[in-house]
Parts: sequence; C-alpha cells; structure tokens
Amino acid sequence: MPSLAEMLSRLTVKVTSPDNRIGGSLRQGSDFTVRFRPDAFTDYDQYALEHQLSRLLDSLWQAHRTGTRQAVTAAGGEAFDDDHVHWDAQRRRYHDALRELKVLGRSGRNHVRVRTIGMRTFTVAIKPGSLAALDEGQFRDEFTSAVHDMIAQQQWGVIDLKVTHLGLSVPKLFTTIRIADNLHVRK
Repeated sequence: MPSLAEMLSRLTVKVTSPDNRIGGSLRQGSDFTVRFRPDAFTDYDQYALEHQLSRLLDSLWQAHRTGTRQAVTAAGGEAFDDDHVHWDAQRRRYHDALRELKVLGRSGRNHVRVRTIGMRTFTVAIKPGSLAALDEGQFRDEFTSAVHDMIAQQQWGVIDLKVTHLGLSVPKLFTTIRIADNLHVRK
C-alpha cells in the first residue's frame, strides 16, 4: 500500500467552470493549470469571466480537500471534516485562524488578482481593459501567475499561523526571506 506522502504526491484534481467552458487542474496542491475550450475566451466579458473563474477555484479547492481526506483515510489516518472541533485549545485557535486567513495573489503584470478566505471562497478580479489588451495565452499566463502567487502567500500565512498558535520555531533566515517577500513592491 502506498504511503500517505506518495498518495498526496499523486493527487490531481480536475474541475470545470459552471458553464463548462473552462477547465482547471491542481496537482500536489500547488501545480495549477487552466485551459479554455476553443473560442470560449473571446466570448467572455470581464464580469462573466471573473464569476466563472471564481467558481472554478471554489470547486477546485473543494475537490482537493476531498481528495486529501480520502488519501488520509486510505493511509489509515483519521480525516477530519472542515467543521471538526479539535480537543486542544491551541489547535482550535489555529484552525479557526486558518479558516479566516485572507490571502491575495497578484499576477506578474497585475492584470489579475485572486482573493481567498481560508482557501474556501475565491474572488477573481480582472483589471478593466485587460481582456482587450491580452490574448488568451497571455491572460491564461496572468491568471495562472495570480493563482500561484495566492498559493505562495497562503503557504507563508500558514507558517505565520503555526508560529503564532502552535509555537513553531522559525530560523532567522526564514524571517528575513518573509520580510523581503512582503517588501516586494508591485504596481
């Protein structure tokens, strides 16, 4: 039987947008890709595309949580539901803070922003005029970049919460890298 680490390393989830015209996949919890059906991209206006991409991310991370719980159970562990209340007060505070962790991911050229609360609800914002300025491939790269930035910011946030609530000891080098990351200025 494969180990939990092996199962999680092979975990890939794929979903489609509510209108079934955009597909997304997430591998190992951080390798995100998105694709449009032929000619779908040009049919969207800004607000419709924001809505479809937001719902796509909602579904993708829900599927990822489900797959993770299934892997934990298959490995012989106890998978907790999202609403599980831990017996340890420190862990309860950590899980509560994790559910409320607000993260913003930005694309490289700042055409797309992705906000999330607790990796459960997602809001995609597209800079006005971006759909006219970018072709499908450029937009896909911008959106993917924003999602990858959101994932990275989430990972930093989780570490910060572990330091605060669980007493994780963080080396000085990590703190320096985190400060440098926060100082990275974007237009």
